[in-house]
Amino acid sequence: MNKKVLKKNMNVKMQDQQSEPAKRSFSVFKTAFICFLFSFLLYSNTINHGFVLDDHSVLDKNTVVEKGIQGIPTILTTTYRYGSKILYDNLYRPFSQIMFAIEWQVSPNNPSLHHFLNVLFYALSCFLLYIVLRKYLSKVHALIPLIITLLFAAHPIHTEVVANIKSRDEIMAFFFIMLTLLSLHIWFTKNKWWSLVIAFVMYTIAIFSKEGVITLLFL
Repeated sequence: MNKKVLKKNMNVKMQDQQSEPAKRSFSVFKTAFICFLFSFLLYSNTINHGFVLDDHSVLDKNTVVEKGIQGIPTILTTTYRYGSKILYDNLYRPFSQIMFAIEWQVSPNNPSLHHFLNVLFYALSCFLLYIVLRKYLSKVHALIPLIITLLFAAHPIHTEVVANIKSRDEIMAFFFIMLTLLSLHIWFTKNKWWSLVIAFVMYTIAIFSKEGVITLLFL
């Protein structure tokens, strides 16, 4: 009888141990979603804004982007502001330009769509930031990654990045950096070869979003 009770208790304990990671994972994603909502609502007032400043040279006054999907081959083989009146540009950031071309194809001359996607991807970046911090700072209290993420989301220095459509390059670069770090974490903890492949692809897209992410190599 005692052996049966002992075996039953061991089975219950094993089931509890197996359910703990699932519960923790759900809790992490639930808190990350709170970060997403906070970030999205915080900047949702920019969705009805128009084109300003550098938006003109990379978007609504750019003849290549205004071709929509047909302009993508040109975007891939030319500089960042090619198609505008600015001729001295030597930057190569095709990813955000490709996004703009696709968006223009879907809804031409509609700044609200571009602003909405800026806010959406910024909120998704904050979602990923919290998950990254929870994984890399697993030994600290869960409140610390949450506070860091909320401070990051609400920091005034990011206002121009979200409100200015042109700054999609900054947002997408950060978004894919977070995906790179998540993929690398899988490699560090589980030694899965495919995670390195994904990390390489995500980092390549980040580089094509904005060249500044080269500093991630040092990290």
